[in-house]
Amino acid sequence: MTDRPIGYWLKQLDRLIDDSFDQLLRQRSLGRREWQVMRALNERPLRPDDLDAEFTPFMASAAPDLETVVAELVARGLVRRDPTSGMLHLTERGEQVHTELWAEVRASRDRMTSGISGQEYQATIDVLARMAGNLQQN
Repeated sequence: MTDRPIGYWLKQLDRLIDDSFDQLLRQRSLGRREWQVMRALNERPLRPDDLDAEFTPFMASAAPDLETVVAELVARGLVRRDPTSGMLHLTERGEQVHTELWAEVRASRDRMTSGISGQEYQATIDVLARMAGNLQQN
């Protein structure tokens, strides 16, 4: 089983992480972009332009635009837009959903790293970062 190349394991793990995360989000009828907006707004209120600047590098051409994502979150009562400043905030319900989902995300991460020491995890991150750096230099 471990005789497969690193590319196999990277793709396999990436797929499993995505599938697990998507399942958590689906249980709450959320998409990845909606979760990312909620995570950002959990940190601090933002203007729509700040969200655009923060997420533009991560937006795939097939992804919904952020205004559509925000409008959906507002319609669901998870985000509110301050009528005076235009700032976006999580509502009380949005904070509750975020808190509950964040606990589930952390539990999923704990399950993924079960039996792996902090030192092993950090060594893996360090090796992968160096490998990526090696390829970026070429």
